[in-house]
Amino acid sequence: MKYKNLFWGILLITIAVLWFLEMINVITISFSSMFLLWPFVLVWIGISILPIKDVCKIILDLLVLALAVFIVVMPEKIQNISSLSSEEIKTKVLFTKEVDSISINQTIDLSMSLSGGQFIINSGDDLVSILGADKKNHKVSIRHEKDEEDLHSEIELNCYALPFSYGEQDYEILLHPSPIWSINVDAGAAKCLFDLSNFKVRKIEANAGVTEFYIKIGTLYSDVEVKLATGVAATKIEVPLSMQCIVHDESGMTHLNLKDFNKQDDKYIAAHQSDTLKGVVNIYIQSGLSNIDIVRY
Repeated sequence: MKYKNLFWGILLITIAVLWFLEMINVITISFSSMFLLWPFVLVWIGISILPIKDVCKIILDLLVLALAVFIVVMPEKIQNISSLSSEEIKTKVLFTKEVDSISINQTIDLSMSLSGGQFIINSGDDLVSILGADKKNHKVSIRHEKDEEDLHSEIELNCYALPFSYGEQDYEILLHPSPIWSINVDAGAAKCLFDLSNFKVRKIEANAGVTEFYIKIGTLYSDVEVKLATGVAATKIEVPLSMQCIVHDESGMTHLNLKDFNKQDDKYIAAHQSDTLKGVVNIYIQSGLSNIDIVRY
């Protein structure tokens, strides 16, 4: 049996088994930690050209593969390499955008490009701030444009890992709770934890690659639209019981976990109590190989 055929067969079977176990919630895979695996490619290439017997190459490949699986399945064991405590995060303000006054009718389009870290959204006193570690491994920038009457703003926030940087960083994005937010997120090799229950959010668009995504929606805005276009991603969305929830599945390759939803034509509608209804959340799914949980709370 040829060495290359045996190696690729074992690798593909391992990936398929891990993916299946993650889909049925037997294990939890940190998709963002897969960004750390690129050195293993060089190791496998090096093993393949060693002047040793094929059986020795297979043994070395299996050992390296076992280490790679450990990193992906048990990321908390290597978390101490790069993560920060919440106190360390809050002591370093990388960028902030202060304003003289913020109107409750002000609308803001926030576009974020994020990669190579964990990103959390919380409330803040300024219009937008980003807190985290130093900028040795990441490039961080904020661009702000507004109209003459200061009733509408467009903000672009970029935070991405620099080439050859190692390990993830934790970042906290602080948004002011008064304006009406429309959020567009382009994330790759990142973990995004967005608790938006304390914000007036009318639209969320998420374009994600190898990413873990968590979104919690509140009741402060009555008509919320969520659009998901993801690749290999694990996504969880929490929607209040007092908000009607309609899921539009436009992808045939997404694994949807829905409870207490009724299928009607090409959409799923959640059961609700009409006397407590505060609004509606429309979720549009345009995903690839994704696992999406939609939970009512």
